[in-house]
This record gives sequence, structure tokens and C-alpha cells, in this order.
Amino acid sequence: MFTTEGEITNPLADKAALRRQMSEQNAKMGFVRVPGATAQKARELMLAVGIHPEDNEATQELLRARYGTDVQED
Repeated sequence: MFTTEGEITNPLADKAALRRQMSEQNAKMGFVRVPGATAQKARELMLAVGIHPEDNEATQELLRARYGTDVQED
């Protein structure tokens, strides 16, 4: 069971409700579950379009979003 603001319940009590809520939220955000998806396939797809892990582009983008600036390695 999910709560409204101010209510406190045991978050471990109803996993089915949590799964339903997560499924609804994923659908609203456009996330699609791909059963055969793996980290290796994601790496291969990224390399195929020119994204190299050693460039840390994803990390840099997250840091830009969070702090508004690039963070350079020492």
C-alpha cells in the first residue's frame, strides 16, 4: 500500500503494490523492458555509435546536470 504525505506504513509490506506502481511509473516515463537486454549489448550499441567508455561522457553529463560544470580528472 502506498501512502499519502504524512502517513507512515511498512514499505516492505506489499511488494505487489510496489511492482504495480513501478510498472505504471515506467510506462508514464516511456521505459520499455527488453527481456534480452544485457550490459554487454548496451556497451556494443554504444561503441557502434561512437560512444567510448573511456571518454566518461555519461558521467560528465550527469555531473553537468548536477553541478552545472565539467569536472576534470586530476
